[in-house]
Amino acid sequence: MIKTGQPSLPELTRIALALLCLLTSGLGQANNDEPLSMSTIAISKKIGNLTAYAAGVLIDESLEGTIATLGLAGKLNSHWYWRAEYFGLFLEQETSKTHDNRTRTVLNYIHSYNSWRLSIRPMLEYRNSETLNGFRFRPEFAIFRPITLNTTKLTPAMKLEPFYEPRTERLTLTLVTLGADWTINSNFTLSANYIRVISHQKSTDREGPSIALKIRL
Repeated sequence: MIKTGQPSLPELTRIALALLCLLTSGLGQANNDEPLSMSTIAISKKIGNLTAYAAGVLIDESLEGTIATLGLAGKLNSHWYWRAEYFGLFLEQETSKTHDNRTRTVLNYIHSYNSWRLSIRPMLEYRNSETLNGFRFRPEFAIFRPITLNTTKLTPAMKLEPFYEPRTERLTLTLVTLGADWTINSNFTLSANYIRVISHQKSTDREGPSIALKIRL
């Protein structure tokens, strides 16, 4: 039985159509997609008014490597949140190894409308690697709706994140994420998603599953 936040049939229909449009719009090379999978363990701890967090990610399939993230997050008011973090990408390729260091500044605006939650997240990151340097702008648009199935707390979500390069004035990638968070208890959340990386400069995209265990100390 669905309790809080039960979506109606017309709402579900609109959501399904929106997801279908996002996944199929402009994807004429879908058959050339390369597989991608990601596994994440994230740990966070509240320290006063701040939250310190760290995450490790294992990337597999068409890309192989790891990701390491360290950061601090805080709350400005009831709608605005901030985050500052280091992001390290370590890729193992057949002919070379890539070490990509990034620093990020993030603002996140969250607005509740009835049982829906809308999120807009501007992110500015600076990249420093063997092949790429400079700033990149990555806004994210997300919609959430927490629901309760019997005693199970789930939060289905849809996220859309374009990657914009100010130096070249080009939209290089768009990341589409569909999935849900399962709140096991106050300390553990399991997140399962389908991710699709749409390349606007190449004919080959990437897609596959992503799973994350979030631990709050």
